[in-house]
Amino acid sequence: MAVQVDPRAILAQMQAIEAQISRLQSFIAELTQARENVSRSMESIKALSSSEGPVMVMLDPSMNSMAIVEVRDREKFIVHLGLDVYARLDKEKALEILDEKEARLSKSISEATKQLKDLTSLYEQYQAVLQQLSAQQARQAREARKQ
Repeated sequence: MAVQVDPRAILAQMQAIEAQISRLQSFIAELTQARENVSRSMESIKALSSSEGPVMVMLDPSMNSMAIVEVRDREKFIVHLGLDVYARLDKEKALEILDEKEARLSKSISEATKQLKDLTSLYEQYQAVLQQLSAQQARQAREARKQ
């Protein structure tokens, strides 16, 4: 007994998967950007702690404005701990916290990438089923015309 498959149901599932894939791709991009920001923060702390004299600081991410500042303490840094909580920490503790944050982001990126791979595979399986259905319908139409 042949199993009846509704192509419209498959197409609806494929559209839902496409939407999930799109959201997941955006989420991965956000996580990747956050990880890059954490990495840059760690690099900046290392560079600042080993520098001497005045330092040029960007006042906005687009570099529309900068300032030259004197750094009074090159061993203490203010680090975001989460939930709008910041702490003034020594260099090593600040780097440790940022390193842990970077590791969590990397793990989240890996997990989301695996989910994306699984969804993409599922989408491709649905495509294959649709192609088989289309080929089957074409064969049936040819056989019907022969009769």
